[in-house]
Amino acid sequence: MEQLIAVIDAFWPASADLKTTLQKILHREALPRRHWLLQPGQISDRIYFIEQGVIRGYYLKSGGQGDGIPLNLRV
Repeated sequence: MEQLIAVIDAFWPASADLKTTLQKILHREALPRRHWLLQPGQISDRIYFIEQGVIRGYYLKSGGQGDGIPLNLRV
């Protein structure tokens, strides 16, 4: 969590109170290779901070009809 808090602090100086709160509510989760964060049609209720690895996503425009935009990120 220290890495995430350092990134936040670099863009927007965080108070000690905010840092303490973030340390309490955030948790690290290690996921296996090829793990799906969401299934098709599912809406996320989480925010992910990727420390290491590759994440691939696919965003559909026009109400889910064709014209998809692939998203790839290597960290």
